[in-house]
Amino acid sequence: MLFADSVSVDGRHGVICPPTTVRVERGEVVLVVAEPALSRTALSLVLSGRMKPSSGTASWEGKDSLKLLRKHSALVDSPEINAPEPHLKVRDLVAEDLSLVPVPIWRKRGIDSWLNQHGFSEVASEWVDALDPLTRLDIMARLSEEYHQVRLSVFDSPDRHRLEDSSWLDLLEAMAQSRRKPAVVAVVSRVPDDWHGPVFFMGEQDVEPQMHLPHDSAHAQDDADVGEHAVHEQAGQNQDAEQTVAIDALLGEHEDTEHIEVDAAADGDEPDGPKHKSEDPGPEPVEQNAGGTEPDHEPQHLAPPADEAPPAPAEPEATQAEPARETEPGEHAQPHDPAINPKPETTSRGEDTK
Repeated sequence: MLFADSVSVDGRHGVICPPTTVRVERGEVVLVVAEPALSRTALSLVLSGRMKPSSGTASWEGKDSLKLLRKHSALVDSPEINAPEPHLKVRDLVAEDLSLVPVPIWRKRGIDSWLNQHGFSEVASEWVDALDPLTRLDIMARLSEEYHQVRLSVFDSPDRHRLEDSSWLDLLEAMAQSRRKPAVVAVVSRVPDDWHGPVFFMGEQDVEPQMHLPHDSAHAQDDADVGEHAVHEQAGQNQDAEQTVAIDALLGEHEDTEHIEVDAAADGDEPDGPKHKSEDPGPEPVEQNAGGTEPDHEPQHLAPPADEAPPAPAEPEATQAEPARETEPGEHAQPHDPAINPKPETTSRGEDTK
């Protein structure tokens, strides 16, 4: 197991890599996100035991020994460190790397034998810079496995080749599940969308990695999240439906009330509410006092209809004046003019003096 505890790298003018913690078991693939490219390379050198950290420790199998870590680790495709030169052909690249494997000469692998075994015979005469990026990365990964003591492989920026994320991730996972089950670390610039495993970040010192669960992942956790989201969405829809039903019910009751009021008005029944006074209220009823007798004032006399003869006026008392003569039906009232119609004299009994 690799355990890098708060390792950092200081440059001439500043910090290249702030304190970072990384932990990986054999047979496991972890990603470490770091920016910029210089920081990724510096962190890759520390994790593979090629460079001593400015602070912190990097141990292998619980032993804080830089020599032991370097013996059991391999740095793969690091820019400006051990990335293949573009002017080499595939055969030359394989021959150079196989010659560096520390085994007795009688145990060294032949170039053609190695190319045939791994299926690279067809590209043996190709230039390295003309190779497909995934094929070149595969060649570099398989050459690192020729070191029999290697139990840790550190890839420096495998995402820089403009490959599909799933392609180089599959290559790393297949390498971790090979016969030796090495621990695999990839120092990358970002977390791929297809990745669903542990992730460490430069500058963070958490011992436990973060688990990256993409939105479109087909794993059980994503299915559970999608299911939970669907449940919440369905609950929200049900709640909206209940609110809609309640609003419709209220609107229905309001409409029924309006219909009842309209029907009552049509039947002649006035709905409840403020009543307006009639334009012609008619004569006011005669009130009686508490004793049941008529009030002291006399009731008003209404004018008789035009087609009926006026009733004989009641004889007024001596103290009251006789009311003016009313106009007979068909008789036109004449204006009062003393010269034409002198005012008749009245007696004490109210009779006219001819």
